[in-house]
Amino acid sequence: INTIVRNLRGTRMKHLDYREQEDWRKADDTIYQSPIDIPLTSIQQQENSQLIIHFEDRVQSDDRIIGEQFLVQGNLRVDGTVWALERFHFHDGAEHLVDGKRYDAEIHFVFQRDNQTLVLAVFGETANNDNGIEVQNIYDEHVNAEGLMELIPDNRSYYRYTGSLTTPPLGQNINWLVLTSAIQISKQDKAFLHADYPNNYREVQDLNGREIDFFPEKK
Repeated sequence: INTIVRNLRGTRMKHLDYREQEDWRKADDTIYQSPIDIPLTSIQQQENSQLIIHFEDRVQSDDRIIGEQFLVQGNLRVDGTVWALERFHFHDGAEHLVDGKRYDAEIHFVFQRDNQTLVLAVFGETANNDNGIEVQNIYDEHVNAEGLMELIPDNRSYYRYTGSLTTPPLGQNINWLVLTSAIQISKQDKAFLHADYPNNYREVQDLNGREIDFFPEKK
């Protein structure tokens, strides 16, 4: 599969080395770093919330030092507040943990609004059969809005907290929404992600007193 990846992607940019992640922090970075291990016993349940996401058809890949980014227009509406979609990307191995559990993959959708950043995180779990989203089609830009909706689970309940980006510059005051439900990815696509950029996840960071809110889906 390594040969397949090289043929698909052509000449590759040198990507961030996750073995050096201990050196990423800068003196002025927030103490509220991401990702985190979400402790289910201490989350704060809030009122039901409505989360609606919309994608446009055209997806363009952009190879960056932080890994392959997929540029696409769209928006996220969270209880009436609209965020503009900028890009999304995949992680081989989830960055966030839930009570110590690491899922097989994690997708980050990056949104902007009034110079603020919101990241929507979706877990991926390897299916026992060949069912699941077709990640390789996304890398080949052979996907439309309907196909992108397969990246979003039906259950839109989520955890919310404030943190940082997970690649430098780490920054601060990033709004994180982590969906509670995972999508299914095929074994072939899990292998594809691992071959493309293996284990590109940052280790979990200290909570430092942060509260994590839980918003059940509003039907």
